[in-house]
Amino acid sequence: MQGQIGIYLGNLETARAQIEHGVELARRYADTESEGWALAWLGAVADVAGDVESGLGPCQRALEIAEKIGSPYSRAGAYYRLGVLVGGAGRWAEAIETLEQALAIARECRTYLEAEAALVAALAEACLGAGDLVRARALAEESVALGRRIGAPLYFFPALRALAHVLLVEAGAAAAPAIREALSEADRLIDESGATSLAPLVLLDRAALACLEGDPATRQRLLEEAKALFAGLGAPMRVRQIEALLAGMQPAVGNSAEGELAS
Repeated sequence: MQGQIGIYLGNLETARAQIEHGVELARRYADTESEGWALAWLGAVADVAGDVESGLGPCQRALEIAEKIGSPYSRAGAYYRLGVLVGGAGRWAEAIETLEQALAIARECRTYLEAEAALVAALAEACLGAGDLVRARALAEESVALGRRIGAPLYFFPALRALAHVLLVEAGAAAAPAIREALSEADRLIDESGATSLAPLVLLDRAALACLEGDPATRQRLLEEAKALFAGLGAPMRVRQIEALLAGMQPAVGNSAEGELAS
């Protein structure tokens, strides 16, 4: 739990080390379910750090444990964490299937529903990646509504970003007011919760919008700010990705490179 809190409040390398120590302790004492949770949290570290590959193995193992012990809560959480990373790897069809499974378990078993907004948001992101804008928009709006109703900041945060990402692709600069409104609310959740490691993700989203608005100076400033924050968090993969953007990489067709990094 120390490491889980550290994902959002401290240095990612420190958080990873604490969680890995938790895995070791769980194995030592044969606490299998706690081992599975800790492995899934390594996936959360990988997600924030932008290092998808480092989290896929632990999340797959977390899912294997959850299926073996049969806990609906653990199964929903493991499918969710794995689905997010599979989507981050660009395997959209697999991500959709995995996240649909997470959501089905949560709703049918009435468990893990504190994270329902995040599950729906992740599914929206996967549909966006797969090019299904209609479903992505509907899911993003549903996730925001769930986030407002449930009120758990860390799970509401991805819902707001999912809506911003859909609007960026669907309408671009024409949706700038709605995108800024969603991102401002995301920033407010960071302030209220103290989850400062999430702040550079919003900066990447704002940089994506600046790119679409044809404002290279603002885009560069925001990317530099995000780079500095990620460096302080111990997220070298994110730093390298941003450096590539600053060196002149062009936005990807249909989406901005910043948006791909942010998600």
